[in-house]
Amino acid sequence: MGNSIGSDKGVARPGKILYSFIISNPWLYPFIYAIYSTQGASIEELRNIIDLRMQLVKRALWWLVKSGIVEEKGGRFYIRREYMDYVNELKLSTCILKDTYILRVKDAHIVVAVRNGRIIHWAVPSELYDKVVELEKNTNVVFTSGEVSQALAIDIGTATKLVKLRRLIKECWGNPQGISSD
Repeated sequence: MGNSIGSDKGVARPGKILYSFIISNPWLYPFIYAIYSTQGASIEELRNIIDLRMQLVKRALWWLVKSGIVEEKGGRFYIRREYMDYVNELKLSTCILKDTYILRVKDAHIVVAVRNGRIIHWAVPSELYDKVVELEKNTNVVFTSGEVSQALAIDIGTATKLVKLRRLIKECWGNPQGISSD
């Protein structure tokens, strides 16, 4: 049996493939976002948009083409048609603060930051984030990493990420749940 990542079988398949791909390779999300937003881009344009070394841009494009999410035509890279609606859904649920992308995929919040020529990424379970929101709502207090660690009985590293995510989401959407109100 071969790898079915690029398979077009079934209507829901491209969405499942895209979300699984981003969950396992969050560092590639800024490239997907840029290619979709520009409706196709050359390697040089992507290097300028994302501000990374050419070697890293080429590696990212290799992975995206190999996955079947992106295709190359005439020296430009495009999101394949069957993935367009799913990328659009992700884009609509993404907040960008300078060089940091915050998105929710399935049961996790993912943060991807492009800094100093590197891509840094991390994720936290949405369930833990929701617990922090609930704690703050019930007490009307903003918690520190140490307090979150103690209250949820989790390690300080995860607690620090939750506190940072909370701050980023407040900055993005301004409300506790991080969901824009219509």
